[in-house]
Amino acid sequence: MQCYVYKSSKKNDYFLYLPKELDAHKRSETIPDSLLEMLGELALVVDFDLEETRQLPNVDAKQVLAALSDRGFYIQVPKDTMYDDEEFYFN
Repeated sequence: MQCYVYKSSKKNDYFLYLPKELDAHKRSETIPDSLLEMLGELALVVDFDLEETRQLPNVDAKQVLAALSDRGFYIQVPKDTMYDDEEFYFN
């Protein structure tokens, strides 16, 4: 599966993984507006072919693939702040 990784302008070390390129002029149907607002401007960092066996920094490729298939996106947050933001993501 092709994967596009975007870096947040508002949150350091937050990355948004998508199965297709983000169209800046079109509202996303899969990404919640609140998440896009929190992340701010998104800059494409890299695109690559994502496979289960691929080594990714700070995240398991199988988790990313599952999230892309189920939700249409995966958000990677720094491990040291993940629990601070838990209420935002899960409530």
